[in-house]
Amino acid sequence: MTFADRGGASNIIGDRWADLAAAHAVGWSGGLGWIELADGDTAPIDRVDRLDATPRIAAEASRHGLQNPDLLLIGGDDQGQVIQAADAKFSIETARSKQ
Repeated sequence: MTFADRGGASNIIGDRWADLAAAHAVGWSGGLGWIELADGDTAPIDRVDRLDATPRIAAEASRHGLQNPDLLLIGGDDQGQVIQAADAKFSIETARSKQ
């Protein structure tokens, strides 16, 4: 693993993946994507906020022992606002159930 990460390659690849995933997710805003609600209904995504682009958010979450998502999907309907956390995973094998 150390050999594969020479020159910080994993950070470079990870940062690029985060950029690509966020750019793709932004395309869901404006009602083009949907958040599934607990009752099985859906709400349109109005906005996508990228949390991984703000280092202090990750630092604060870490300090409190919390997970922090890469993105927040923000939407709503006449019932109110809905926020769903999302992680930008490269493959399903790297995801944990709590993500």
